[in-house]
Amino acid sequence: MLGQKGIPGELPKYSVFSIIPLLILILSVLWFLDEAKIINTNIPWLPVIFMIISVGWILYSGHKNM
Repeated sequence: MLGQKGIPGELPKYSVFSIIPLLILILSVLWFLDEAKIINTNIPWLPVIFMIISVGWILYSGHKNM
């Protein structure tokens, strides 16, 4: 097919730059859920910031590879 990269049937090769933000996102969500168990009105901002950065990184790297 036109524009197809790699060998058909081969798994796509992910770079470290797309795996690391995914791991950061997973850890941030788990951290957020752990911190949110405390009953108060404060939002745990640090994991939220990490989540936003990693989602932006994933979207940017996916857009750049298209």
